[in-house]
Formats: sequence, structure tokens, C-alpha cells
Amino acid sequence: MSDSGETPYASGFSRVTVGDPASGGRITAGVWYPTKAREALVTEQARSFLVARDAMPAPGSYPFVLLSHGSGGWYGAHHDSAEFLARRGYVVASLTHPGDNFQDLGGYLGAQQLLGRPHHMKLLKDYVLGTHKYRSIIDAQRLAAMGFAEGAYTVAVLMGGRPDFARFSSHAHWNPQDPTLLPHWELTLDSLPEEVPEYAEPVLSAVLMAPAFGFLFDSDRLRRVRARVQLYRAEMDNLLRADTHVEPYLRSLPVVPEYRIVKGAGHYAFTAPCPEALMEEDPDICRDRLGFDRVAFHRRLNAQILDFFGRTLVDADSVVPDGLERAGEPGE
Repeated sequence: MSDSGETPYASGFSRVTVGDPASGGRITAGVWYPTKAREALVTEQARSFLVARDAMPAPGSYPFVLLSHGSGGWYGAHHDSAEFLARRGYVVASLTHPGDNFQDLGGYLGAQQLLGRPHHMKLLKDYVLGTHKYRSIIDAQRLAAMGFAEGAYTVAVLMGGRPDFARFSSHAHWNPQDPTLLPHWELTLDSLPEEVPEYAEPVLSAVLMAPAFGFLFDSDRLRRVRARVQLYRAEMDNLLRADTHVEPYLRSLPVVPEYRIVKGAGHYAFTAPCPEALMEEDPDICRDRLGFDRVAFHRRLNAQILDFFGRTLVDADSVVPDGLERAGEPGE
């Protein structure tokens, strides 16, 4: 999808490898950033990125956005949004979560997914801020995050959310047809330790798109989240029910999120529009309901995200103060 209109920058892009000292593994990631170099089409996993590959960054001090894909995805699942933001003065970093990607789902509903994902994002943040090429152009005080589905859960934990995994049992009892539950989910969850690591990354602004696993949280377990949040729900989502997955975030975050229901959208509408070659190969992800235009939606979505970050990444005063009560009701 092309990005129409004049922009201050082109989108630079580099594929990088992030080390994980805990596992000894290597994680593939992508970093998008402002540059003045010329863009060209680059093929990544049958997708076309319009970027200036490995170009020199444009000098400046830019906000930093961490982006987490959904289950079964990869670091380029939202490349259009990353390119859009980079052209407008943002550095965006995403990685392919080990054990929860399009090539390997072996960690689903286990420690590798539920605990590993926020750990991966912390590694990514530290890698980018520890690499001179990016550190020299990033304003680390203006940290934002984006996540889709399980990636939104990841962002919630990264910001200080504390999931209660014991709630899987009651959720499964009352919602046995939930597609997110595997046939033997109890055995998978046995891999989780009793002590859950806690995070408190200083994220000022977060975008949660069709977030998963909201039933694991209540207001007490989200009280440490201090970021402003823009929350999206797909009206026709057939994988994540609003009342159990999405709306607990709406009810329980310390300050009422900016809440948007995307009319006619299916679950995967938040992922980048697919090239024609993938429409037949991966119809579940690539094809939308009749009458829904994903390309047009992404023009609106990216503009809304840019506006939200522009309003909430101004300075540390945009962080929710400790003890601030929820005020007002969410709108659509």
C-alpha cells in the first residue's frame, strides 16, 4: 500500500538480529526510521516494503515505538504502519516472537508466549537504544508501543500489567468455544512458573488493536499501567470476543482509553493489506468481509495513530499520575 502525499522523510529500514541471553537464541527484527535516502521496493516474506534499506538515518530526535505482532505473525505484519510513522518522524521497531510466529507456534499459551513476549520486547528496546545508529536519533523519553491481538496483551504486560493465569480455568469453563484455547490448554499452561516477572517500561502512549486475553486482568492488575491508550475493536471479529478479550481493558485501565469500534472489520483487518499473490495463499488473513476496504481503513488507522501519538507523546506530563481515578465514559 502506497503512502500518498508529501512527507518530511522517507522510510529507512534495517533487518537486525537481537540476542537473547536467557535462551541463547537470536531473534529477527526490523527497524524503520526517518531518512532522506530514496525508497525502493524490498521483498520480505512475499510482502513489498517501500523503504530505503540500510540507509543513513536523518539527523534528529524522534519518538520511539515498539510494535508487537499477533500470534502467528512476524515483524513485518504491520509494515505499512511502521513505514507511515517513519516517514513522519518516528523510529519503529518490531520483532518476530519466538515460539509464536507464522513458522513456529510451539510456544502458544505457554511460558514462551505469555511470559516470553514482553521479555522479547524489552530485549528489542534495549538493543535499539544500545545501537549507536538508532540511539543517536531517538528521544528515549518519548516511548510508545503498539500491539495487535496477543501483541496488545504483550504491550499491556510490558507497561506494568500483571496477568492472572489462574483465570484461564474459569474462562475456559464459561467460554469453551473460545478459539484462543487449545484442546489441551491445561497442559500448556503447566509450563508457567508461579512467580511471574513484572515489567514497568515507561511507555507514554500505547495503541492496542483487537487485544487478546483481557480476561486475565482486572483494575488491580492493570493499575500500574500509566500510559494513555487508544483501544480498537473489530466489529466482526470471529476470534476474540469483545466481552471477554477486549472490553476488560476498556473497563480496567486506570484512565478510560480512546475507544474505536471498526465497523465491518474482521480480526485480521489490522494487519497490513496483502498483495494479490497472497490473497489465495492465505485467505483467512488476507481477505476481508464483503464491503470492507482494508486499504482505505489503514489510511484512516495510520492517520489516527499518528494523531494519537502526536497528542500524547509531548512530554512526561502525558503519563497518568499515580492514583488518578477513571473519569468519564468511553466513546466510539
